[in-house]
Order: sequence, then C-alpha cells, then structure tokens
Amino acid sequence: DRFDLGKHPEMLPMVEQADYVIADSQENLNLIKGQIQNPVQIKNITPFDSRVDFGISQQLNVQKILVPVDNLEDEVFAELIRALGMYLPENKNAQIHLLTRQEEYNRKPRLLSKTRECLKRAGMEEAWAAEEKRPTGAENNLDDGEQIPVRFFVEQCVDELSVSKCMREQRLVVDMRNMTEVYLRINAISVGIPQIIRKKTQFVEHGKNGFVIEGTAQIPELLDFYLGSLTNWNEAMVYSYEVGKKYTTDVLLREWKEVIEVVRKDPNPAAGK
Repeated sequence: DRFDLGKHPEMLPMVEQADYVIADSQENLNLIKGQIQNPVQIKNITPFDSRVDFGISQQLNVQKILVPVDNLEDEVFAELIRALGMYLPENKNAQIHLLTRQEEYNRKPRLLSKTRECLKRAGMEEAWAAEEKRPTGAENNLDDGEQIPVRFFVEQCVDELSVSKCMREQRLVVDMRNMTEVYLRINAISVGIPQIIRKKTQFVEHGKNGFVIEGTAQIPELLDFYLGSLTNWNEAMVYSYEVGKKYTTDVLLREWKEVIEVVRKDPNPAAGK
C-alpha cells in the first residue's frame, strides 16, 4: 500500500515489459490486470509467511479487540466507535485497542481525544477513553467501585515486531478500513484469531475465520458471536490455521522457484507476441 499504481501511470509501461509481475495480494493482482493493456505473466505471492503462533488471549481476564484506525475515514471512525461502544455494556471484560502504525509522539492522546468526542456525540461514557495508566491482563482498571473503567486503549506499533507482540494478546480483529494490510491479515491467521473486515480478501473466508461486512451495524452482534461463544471462536481459530497452510515459508519458496524457472525458460512470452 505504499505505492498506488493508479496514481503513477508512467509505471504501466515498465509493468508491461516485465518478464514476470509479482503482486502481494489477490486484490492488487486484479488491480494491475485492470490497468495494463498488454498481457503479462503475473502471480500473487504474499511477502509474509504464516506460522502457527498460539496467542495468550485466552489466558487473560480481559478480551482485547484490536481495531486498526490509520487511514480510516472520520465518518467511519465515528460509526465504528459508536458500534463498539454499544457492545461494551454487554461484556464487562471487553476492551478496545486502537492500533496505529504512525510514530508521532502525540498520536496516542490525539486518538483518545478523538474517541472521546465520538463517544460524547453518541451519548456514551467519555471516560471509557480516558488517558490512564494501561492495565495488565489481570486487571480491569478499577480503583474503586465508583470509577468508570477505561475501555479504549491505543496500541502504537511502529514496526512489525511490536505488531506481532501486540497481536498475541488480542482476541479479535475489527478492521473497517477500505484496504488490505497484508501483514496484519497474515499475523491474525498465524495467531488464529477471527477477523471482522470491510474489504474482501483472500485471507478471510466469510463465515469461517471471520466476516466481511459493508458497514458497522453488524459489529455488536458479531462481537457477541465470537466473544460470547468459545465454540465459535475455536472454530474460527482452527480454520485460520487451515488458511495459514497456504502461506507457509515452504509454500512461498516453492512459488518463487516456479516463477524463476518460468522466467529462465521463457521470459515474457506474452510481451513478445
């Protein structure tokens, strides 16, 4: 997602002259095919491998819901916060963890402030997004019986290692961005947690290891589907690991070797016609 081919038409001739084109996802493969005029050899190979990495979310007393927010439209962000807030009274153990990959020093307080504004407009507790010391997995952030517990936190994970560490504690991913962050999808598969997403992708099978939804109205119901039933969550976990078998290191290396062999034997036959 660092380079938008649609905004750089000067790159199209280079793509069409390539011996082989590798796309990082099926979505980008289809995008490239729709923009080039001449046929080229093209294949989807993810740049990240999957591996079975059992998370620790079931060992925690809280249920953490990871919500990526970078590049999320303001209107969708507000709708998402409202939908998540509607579910919180039903599950006292649920926590919302807003994920950002941006490294600005004031990114966390800005996100929490924006969240409080959305909660206020929705008639919900602003204190859910108060800036307080983050709890451990065994605490629910309550000092006394009268204090309103904090339910929204910010995970500022700039590099992939911190994302992986964060993901191991999450029970569920809710991603309403109109993009596919491949590393996040692969990481969720590796940990075996369900994904509720907005954009259809090869990494999530609707109704199996997650759901693909158009808007936020279904979110409270789907959160209860996975967090209220260990059976549903376990089934999604098992299916996630099955999906992950398609993206192991051995599989990816074999696909790269096939590409290299084709290029060696018959470089760009389509372009030569």
